[in-house]
Amino acid sequence: MQIKYMHMHMLQLDPPIWVQARDHGEGRAIVLIDYGLDHSPIFLVQLNDGRFRCFNVEDCAGCENFTAHIERPSI
Repeated sequence: MQIKYMHMHMLQLDPPIWVQARDHGEGRAIVLIDYGLDHSPIFLVQLNDGRFRCFNVEDCAGCENFTAHIERPSI
């Protein structure tokens, strides 16, 4: 019998990344979770109202940053 191990990686984002989460508003991505090739990476986001939620990377977009000339994303 062959045992298959799954490797998971977590990365604390320092500094956090400001993101626009689909249908939930803005927040700070504080952790990136990668379950491997079979799954999309996941952001752990602290929303502006204080709640913590996990979002697929496809459901998040970077927020506007005037100093870097980045416009507000549309999702």
